[in-house]
Amino acid sequence: MLDRVLPVAIHDLPAGTRFSLRTAEPASCAGTLPLPRRIGEVGEAEGYTVFCLGPDEWMLIGAGEAAAPAAPGCAVIDISDREVAFALSGSGVMDAVAAGCPRDLRRFAPGTAVRTLYAGVDVIVWRQAADRFEIHVWRSFAPFVRHRLETVARELALGL
Repeated sequence: MLDRVLPVAIHDLPAGTRFSLRTAEPASCAGTLPLPRRIGEVGEAEGYTVFCLGPDEWMLIGAGEAAAPAAPGCAVIDISDREVAFALSGSGVMDAVAAGCPRDLRRFAPGTAVRTLYAGVDVIVWRQAADRFEIHVWRSFAPFVRHRLETVARELALGL
């Protein structure tokens, strides 16, 4: 049994409510829902945390049973049942995320969220602080990603 303290803490986040918002004209939503405009930028709008994932794509995360945002002219799809998220923190979190992510995390500023891969699985990585990340992943891939993160955390604890 591993008696060392793991350098990475991994916790399941509450389900919350998630929406995918797509529009070719972000300005059409801007009047009712201010959206971050730069890919990777994270904003807040009407009680939602908003990730700008592409030139025409955003993900909105609300706490609990949030209602769909008012965004006339935009496609808003409830994806709450599709995704789950893990919170990662600790002194080894950068190494744990880097072990499965091809991005150069040193260039990944706190406060940004991007779509990328983790161990070959499509995920969204939100770097909240230097030692705190969230990984959002489709529910069907979550057990694999979590197992991979836990394995890396144990390897880091052993100094591997």
